[in-house]
Amino acid sequence: MEYLLTEEMIRRTFSEYVDDEISIVMKRGAVTENYISYDWDGVSEDESIQTSFSVVLNFAKGTPESIATLDKMWESQNNYVDKDKDMESVSKVDRKASWSTLEGGQLRVSTDEYLFYFTLISREINKDNPLEIMRVWNKNYMIEKSSSLGKEVIEKL
Repeated sequence: MEYLLTEEMIRRTFSEYVDDEISIVMKRGAVTENYISYDWDGVSEDESIQTSFSVVLNFAKGTPESIATLDKMWESQNNYVDKDKDMESVSKVDRKASWSTLEGGQLRVSTDEYLFYFTLISREINKDNPLEIMRVWNKNYMIEKSSSLGKEVIEKL
């Protein structure tokens, strides 16, 4: 079975950050996997710095829905889930897309049949001070990369 988000897609999209092994955290679902996460450690020249990355794709539902249902879900999320998450519209992905600070950075995409999300996590932790956690990827980078992956996923749906 070909997954909608593959290790090859992750390696190509984040090539400057993927050096070695990528682990697949979980897959489940039928036609679309409801959830799949790729995690990997980064390489740092400074041994006191540990970097880690994660890209998660999940679907609101693993089955097609009507546009009316998707729009109701979208509006509900706007009013409750994403309300205080600095949401902004993202163009040229599909029917609707938005970026928010949910989970550190998330692209939400609505097609004519599916609602799905890309969550991107990048951490740089100072081993000498583990409470000092920095983000490696900035917002524009995450929007660009998740939008690109979103378009690839849509082509496979």
